[in-house]
Amino acid sequence: MLKSGSLRHVSPVDQRQFPRKRVLFSGVITGPECETAIECIIRDISASGAQIQIKQAVTLQSPVYLIDTRNEAAHRATVAWAGDRRLGLSFAHSYLLDVGLANELQFLRTVLVEAKLAQVVRLMKCGLSVEKATSLVGVTEHYIDRFADLSQNDEKTALLLHQARCLRMRND
Repeated sequence: MLKSGSLRHVSPVDQRQFPRKRVLFSGVITGPECETAIECIIRDISASGAQIQIKQAVTLQSPVYLIDTRNEAAHRATVAWAGDRRLGLSFAHSYLLDVGLANELQFLRTVLVEAKLAQVVRLMKCGLSVEKATSLVGVTEHYIDRFADLSQNDEKTALLLHQARCLRMRND
């Protein structure tokens, strides 16, 4: 469950098993019931965790899911530390979202597709063409077809993919 509020400051202790790679990826953090999705920036990442930055302070109750929109992956995580709009996450399990998922995790794919469409819309508001925006975000015909095949029983994801297809066709 995600709750708004102030972050509890805990000094991060660097006990990392795997070195983190500095990145600047777009992401979304959500609770296990997908009650709220919060956009974030992934600042660094490794096989065992990540540091994320959020726009406003929130209190997160573990577990959470971090969706890495660039790599189409989700990570079940606990909050290891919290600072000023930054959080350290420790991964318990990672999932590729472009392959089969257990029914109870299907919502992760929906969050990913919603996030990618939001990225496309933001880029178009900045003046990019539909073609350029969808290409930069990776919402290609191949992407839409692949996720449509995986999301046959999920109406919300199917609707989002239909919207993405219509958006791309608008450019043709």
